[in-house]
Amino acid sequence: MKKPDKIIREGDRVRVINPVFVTRVGYPKQPSDYAGLVTVAHGAALEAIFKPYADSGKAKRIRKRLEQDLAYLQARDDNFGGRERTLHFLVVPDRKGAELNVGKVVTRKTGTYYPPSISYKYISYDQGDDWAPGGLADEKTHRLASVSNLKYLNYGIYPMNAKLDLWIEVENLEKL
Repeated sequence: MKKPDKIIREGDRVRVINPVFVTRVGYPKQPSDYAGLVTVAHGAALEAIFKPYADSGKAKRIRKRLEQDLAYLQARDDNFGGRERTLHFLVVPDRKGAELNVGKVVTRKTGTYYPPSISYKYISYDQGDDWAPGGLADEKTHRLASVSNLKYLNYGIYPMNAKLDLWIEVENLEKL
């Protein structure tokens, strides 16, 4: 007798068991985390500078770029980045038990980054050098599924922006 198929694939219908969604995979701090702080700290000054050019699309792009650069500078001063690559979560309790469609399933790795190393101590023509590539220590593999209420897969239509979908670990889903 054949076992029931529990593997979650693209196009499957699933139920959310644990509503812990993944907002991003990466390092602890990033410049976009500081965008709100820049708006609070420098919003009035930027408004005053760009007020005469309010109708210009180019001025809006320049202002947005300036805000991004200020956020980058603030993040750099706060030592953004780091060695720890982790999943960042958002709990949405009202999504528990929701039945959704799987759009895409991807694999992401987390762990602690270590840089590549090379030793010139043992270089010789017949043995080569002692070299080790960089990577992630304590590496863990996570399977993430993009879930949505839309049944776009049935019609061959894909969303323009992948950020419209919610990402969740496959272990938090149940196949229907």
